[in-house]
Amino acid sequence: MVSYPQYPPQEPSQSGSMSPMQQPVQQPMPQYYPKIKIEIAELFNDSIVILSIFISLFLMWIGTVFYAANIGGANNTLLEFAVIIYSLGTTLLSFILLIIPLIRKEMDRWVRVAFILSAVVIIAFAYIRFA
Repeated sequence: MVSYPQYPPQEPSQSGSMSPMQQPVQQPMPQYYPKIKIEIAELFNDSIVILSIFISLFLMWIGTVFYAANIGGANNTLLEFAVIIYSLGTTLLSFILLIIPLIRKEMDRWVRVAFILSAVVIIAFAYIRFA
């Protein structure tokens, strides 16, 4: 007869054998996948915020350059492209300036107010420019 080892190994009792009433100790299952807890505020660190603001300002600048280059021209496709690029930059910048103060609570109160007011001003001027 083949005897298989018991898991987990059990300590023998005083008499050298396991008593019938003694049950093996239950061990919890090992966690193979670590629990990952990421907060939303950690995703929007300073470098990501600065990079996204610069990208959106760059898009707004490119849209303005294309728009100004073809004001008197007959190429409506370039004008439409310029408006699309400028609008994409404006949307991205206003989204960033409105969302960051709501997510990052560790910022000073007046800095968050300035972010929100600048988003409102950008949206207002973008509406006036292309309306």
